Amino acid sequence: MQRSTVCAALLALLVASPAPQAAAAAGGAEPPFRFYTVLDGLTQSEAYDIEQDRAGYLWFTTARGLNRFDGSNFDNFTIADGLPNNELTALHANGSNSIWVGDVRGNITALRGDRVVDVIDIDSERDAAISDIEFFGQRILAVADGQGIFQVVSEDGEYRMERIGGEGAGITNLVVYGTEVWAVAATGLYELTFGTEPKLELRNADIRHLTVDPVGQFWGSTAAGAVGIWRSNRFEPVVDLGGDLEIVSLGASRDRKVYVATEDELFVFDAVTAQDGAVPASVRRYGGIDQVTTLFIDNENSVWMASMSRLIRFLDDRFLHYKLRTGLEPATVWGITEDLEGRFWFGTQTQLLMQDGAGRLTVLGADNGVPAGVVRDVVTDASGTIWLGMTEQGLFSIDPKELRALAVPETTGVEILDIAVAPDGRIWYSTRASGVYSYAPGSAAPTKFDVPDQTSVYTLDVGNDGSIWYGADGVGIVKLTPRSDGDYAQEIIRGENELHNRWFDHIRLTDRDVAWIATEEGGIYRYEDGHFTSFGYGTPVADQTVYVIEELPNGTVVVGGEQGLYQFVPGKTGMAHYNQQVGFTGLETNVHATYFDSRGDLWIGTVDGAMRMDTTRPMPAPFEATPSVLGIETALDRVPIPDGNEVAPDQLGVQVEYAAISLLNPRGMEYSYQLVGIDSAWGPATRNRSVSYPRIPPGDYEFMVRARYPGSDWSSKYASHRFTVLPFFWQQPWFIALVVATVILGIWGFMLYRTRNIEWANNRLRKQVEERTEFIEAARQKLEDSNRQLSREVEARCELETRFRRAFEFAPIGMGLLDCDGVLFDANPALKNMFWPDSDTAPEISFADVINAEGKERFTALFGKLVSADLEHLDEKLDCVGPEGGELHAVVNLSAVRNDTDEFLYSVLQIQDVTESLKLTVQLEYQASYDELTGLLNRRAFEDELQRAWEKAASHRVPSYLMFMDLDQFKVVNDTSGHSAGDQLLRAVSEILLDSVRANDVVARLGGDEFGIILLDCPTDVAERIAESIRSALEVFRFQWDSEVYRIGVSIGGVPIDKKVGDVNELQQLADAACYAAKEAGRNRVHLVAGEKDSARVHRGQVRWVQRIREAMDNNRFAIYAQMIRPLSEDTREPERLEVLLRLRDPETRRLIPPGAFLPAAERYGLSIELDKWVVSSLLDALFIHQSFQADERSYWINLSGTSISDKRFAEFLMQAIERSPLPPGTINFEITETAVIRNVAEAGSLMTQLRGMGCKFALDDFGSGLSSFGYLKKLPVDYLKIDGMFIRDLLRDRTDKIFVKSIIDIAHTLEIKTIVEFVENDELLQVVTELGADYAQGFAIGRPFVLAPKFPRSVNTASDTGTVQSKAG
Repeated sequence: MQRSTVCAALLALLVASPAPQAAAAAGGAEPPFRFYTVLDGLTQSEAYDIEQDRAGYLWFTTARGLNRFDGSNFDNFTIADGLPNNELTALHANGSNSIWVGDVRGNITALRGDRVVDVIDIDSERDAAISDIEFFGQRILAVADGQGIFQVVSEDGEYRMERIGGEGAGITNLVVYGTEVWAVAATGLYELTFGTEPKLELRNADIRHLTVDPVGQFWGSTAAGAVGIWRSNRFEPVVDLGGDLEIVSLGASRDRKVYVATEDELFVFDAVTAQDGAVPASVRRYGGIDQVTTLFIDNENSVWMASMSRLIRFLDDRFLHYKLRTGLEPATVWGITEDLEGRFWFGTQTQLLMQDGAGRLTVLGADNGVPAGVVRDVVTDASGTIWLGMTEQGLFSIDPKELRALAVPETTGVEILDIAVAPDGRIWYSTRASGVYSYAPGSAAPTKFDVPDQTSVYTLDVGNDGSIWYGADGVGIVKLTPRSDGDYAQEIIRGENELHNRWFDHIRLTDRDVAWIATEEGGIYRYEDGHFTSFGYGTPVADQTVYVIEELPNGTVVVGGEQGLYQFVPGKTGMAHYNQQVGFTGLETNVHATYFDSRGDLWIGTVDGAMRMDTTRPMPAPFEATPSVLGIETALDRVPIPDGNEVAPDQLGVQVEYAAISLLNPRGMEYSYQLVGIDSAWGPATRNRSVSYPRIPPGDYEFMVRARYPGSDWSSKYASHRFTVLPFFWQQPWFIALVVATVILGIWGFMLYRTRNIEWANNRLRKQVEERTEFIEAARQKLEDSNRQLSREVEARCELETRFRRAFEFAPIGMGLLDCDGVLFDANPALKNMFWPDSDTAPEISFADVINAEGKERFTALFGKLVSADLEHLDEKLDCVGPEGGELHAVVNLSAVRNDTDEFLYSVLQIQDVTESLKLTVQLEYQASYDELTGLLNRRAFEDELQRAWEKAASHRVPSYLMFMDLDQFKVVNDTSGHSAGDQLLRAVSEILLDSVRANDVVARLGGDEFGIILLDCPTDVAERIAESIRSALEVFRFQWDSEVYRIGVSIGGVPIDKKVGDVNELQQLADAACYAAKEAGRNRVHLVAGEKDSARVHRGQVRWVQRIREAMDNNRFAIYAQMIRPLSEDTREPERLEVLLRLRDPETRRLIPPGAFLPAAERYGLSIELDKWVVSSLLDALFIHQSFQADERSYWINLSGTSISDKRFAEFLMQAIERSPLPPGTINFEITETAVIRNVAEAGSLMTQLRGMGCKFALDDFGSGLSSFGYLKKLPVDYLKIDGMFIRDLLRDRTDKIFVKSIIDIAHTLEIKTIVEFVENDELLQVVTELGADYAQGFAIGRPFVLAPKFPRSVNTASDTGTVQSKAG
């Protein structure tokens, strides 16, 4: 085929799209399974055996280590944790909370908790894989592949393996129950008995698998596909699955169901019904799995299967999941209905879908008269007409036969939220803040009914009597009852003191004047007989928004929120929780998105498609939590304390670990504990699984712990652990007796000492009389000396008074003397000039007369206390009356002077005029809080206001909003007309902002052209209107400067002020991210943060990744992995090819983080160049240092980012690194994605040409993802094409993908370019791509990624580091 013909055909395949009526095979239900691989935390996807321990942890053996699962996370155990081998084949969990593991070398390892405690080695001649481990009494039994059954024997502290028998029988596993031991083999079923010596006897040659159910009944299966009961050495068939099915495993659950697994299917039947015999056994059959090797049923009746490629969890078929894919993403479903032909219609976030009986989807779009947009609800009336309500586009009717939509007049422009059909055929619909409407089909226009307070109505329902019930947000339930005159009577049901939340999401009428109501904040209410009864308090949904509520025919009620679906019986405690672990894989439900179909099944719309619930299935019985004490250790040395053991007193207490793991509700289990002897009662509920008790006094203790599922009662059983704390030696009886004897001897010694001390005291008294006489004589001499000193002090005092007078007169501040009445009798010149500048002397007036009226009374009172010695001194700021009656602000200090008898003489006045200083202080305070240019608050004052709003957020029902805004095109004004024009524009914008907000809102200029607004107590819809009004006002505003007229815009980001979002700093970060999202969306927009997946939150998350990436490079936390690329031609002889892969190791969990989590942030914030430098430098250093990497026999392929390709400094670094490397040419090669090349064609071509001259080769990665792919092949020196994995995944099923891949291969070969096919996951796919002519293949079928080198000698630290590669030494 000519090149032009191939390109034309390929382009036609890419561009052509099916007509709206064309069916897509994306509408069927998903298989009821969940799959776990290495991406979820498994060390390796190929699982061998499954067990569950006493605490509820699930354990898995794989070819790369041991894994423990708590329902959310996998803990990994490998050789690094003490295991002798990573390839593990068998498991056993015994009652003492120990795990026994068998490996491929025949070793058996015992673990307690997360520590290896014993490793049992077998003789080298028995180097065979352990396939099963079981405990029978005190015996440890093991099965070794091809060598029969062994028991572990302990002699002199050493373990050895002793053969029992069964070699050559092909024994695979053991089943132990009570006093019976059965061996299952390829040759049949054997019984193992222990008399004087072990004995193994064949009982049935047909049975290939055996299990025992919870009531002790044995179930077996034969090679012919029969499943039945094994009792009294006789097999009784119950179900025949057919001889063409090879059964690989079976099991029985606590709810009496039998599960049978083949390699690619699962069969289920009821054990009780199947044995009854009155009716044939009903067997349910499920496909969608492959390579299953074993089956396991956990304590909560969940079915797990190990396979050669992944771990599989059966989700049951109570729910069916319809993702409704028409593209890459599943649909967000808002409305569901069924037409008279049994077809289902779905209103989604982007379009209207129809599903026929075969599960095929049809998209109804513009060709059918349905505009693109959000379809919020869809219903069917009695005539079969389909009605749908859309955001902004209005109400439409569709003829289901013609598939043609007609718009209802005068409904455009309102946001329809819910639709209901009344018994009289009228269509009722509710809107966001625009009222409730009724439309009679065929009439000219709908009739509007005003809503109280003009609020939004998200949900409404129609009663059998024709009454309309709807929830008016913030007001209450509104009922419209039809009157005889054709109008409706309105009744507002506010539910004072009963209805605690008035933000309504779903109303469902079950009878006349009886309704179930769902609201935000866990609101579940039943309205009956004029009263509301709450059912949400204290339940698992108490902290969720309840989006849907429905009463089922069996009287139970289901509600949906963010965490799945819940079912309860009104009036009884406990809720059944349906989440992703039990089949409700859609998880988060949507507002009032429910529908009962003609079969009675309940449909629920979710953010991930639609869920279909079988309402005939009974509500599952609640499980009772069974806690276990995993271990108690001493607090100091962490020494384990077995049950009943003693603890040394110097260990400073104990630390306890306990658990009751729920794999159905991994994060919800609650615990309560008590240490008898310390705690007087059970402690409060907690979700922690450990507790410490420091410094426990000596005594006997018992630790007890109980558990419960959320919303359920405490378990009747509790786990306990006893121990004794020994006393210190000083608390022993012998020590106390020794102390008593010591005290008696001390008293006798004290009496002897006292007698001798009295004699000594008499002698001392005589000596003191003599000394006293001498002292009196010395005192007389001292008195004479004091008189002479006093004369000298009087002279000094006169000198001091002279100095004081001089200082008084020349002091720069006002000074004066006041008598006891406060009258000024002396004043220095500074005081005269302060109050009486025109007088030579100060008048003798009361100083209080110069103080203004407000401070005069206070001064008089304080001066009185100073005179009476109640105050030592007086320091006050007073407002005085200055010369000519002006106001004078002064700081006044008064000190009292008293005589030796503490009598008041006078007081010294010091007064300083601070009028000018105060004015300056006020001016500085204003400048510290306000922007000088605009007069708005500045950033510091704005952050203080934000802190106050954040602190009040929890106590306010109506949220406040934080808005950040950034002017668009402001720089153009500054650059064109100068900063004076820019300043004037900022003043004009400030006036527009102040005019647009409410009186109590806060507006500030944060800096440059950035502004901030706090909308206090502002509902979301009001905040949206205010933000939009600001945007509109600035959009129409025209700023004129000289002869220039400018247009500007504004990008606004907003976030509710909520402590759940974070502290003030996090709020500002999120608001700034929202403003950035508005700019990124095209500028002159408003973006309010809504939901965890909001682009602003994603932006903030990516910003946080920047620091993590830098820390990882600084601390060498990145790891380099590699994956094999294999030639498909057997004649090809060339070095082994490896693609270099980058992984990040989390320092806390030690898990690997895939590049998809951090590379988008690196690309966006300019770190991709540093990462590329790190990879290149680390790989070259590792290849130089580690000879084991066989650099001469391998070629390595490094991925380069689009940013690196266009960076000249990176190109220089790369060429220097290759040039200085001692590696042979062609060892290092590069891959560049097609999208990166398209963005940087010239730079990519230049870089590729230069590096090819140095021996490097290039592969164009993800080829086919762009529409212009082939046009660039002629311009670029490409050696290989890597075909995008999107065309490979479905290659076995999709003929179009096969044609596409074949065309790419042919074109590449025509251009003498070789092709590499990615995502080749199995041998069948490998054969297909080989037949299509591909040159190379990469994927799990070729080899899994492996660690290339655990540590690297260096890393590139900065973007400016050119990087050097170590040369050969010497």
